[in-house]
Amino acid sequence: MTLSVSEGTPSARPILGLAGVARKSEAVLLPIGALLAGFAAFSLFLLAQGKSPADFFALVYRAGFGTAFSWENTLSRAAPLLLAALCVALPARLGLVVIGGEGAIVLGGVGAGLGQGVVQHRGKGGGQGEGWIRAGRGRGGGQNDVAAKDSEGGVDDGVVQSVVAVR
Repeated sequence: MTLSVSEGTPSARPILGLAGVARKSEAVLLPIGALLAGFAAFSLFLLAQGKSPADFFALVYRAGFGTAFSWENTLSRAAPLLLAALCVALPARLGLVVIGGEGAIVLGGVGAGLGQGVVQHRGKGGGQGEGWIRAGRGRGGGQNDVAAKDSEGGVDDGVVQSVVAVR
């Protein structure tokens, strides 16, 4: 059996038999072996503490994937990390180094929080406890007044007065 790499690549030499399969499977087997070695080492630690490794791993699985809530929680915590990893990995393919992944996560969180506040409170009245945006429906052609909250939870118009166009 002869396998070959596509002709346009620099290493267009034939890969023969079992050696080629072994090289290709190395990328999968090494990380799996590392995970299994980590599980085994932690299992030994749990046994030394007098705890059951099987119970521990069952609890970890149930906490991460056992219910719909745990799936939602796992995915919502993993998504920013995966997107930050993508932010670093894509430029790395071009030979660029990105060292601002943590800052991107922080700024993304700030932007998401501000965007959530705008969307959640759009169209509500400007009473106490209703958030940062007082609705401007019927005044000013669909624009909303943005007012900062004072320490008592009321709206303090003297701190911030600006107009945000929300269409």
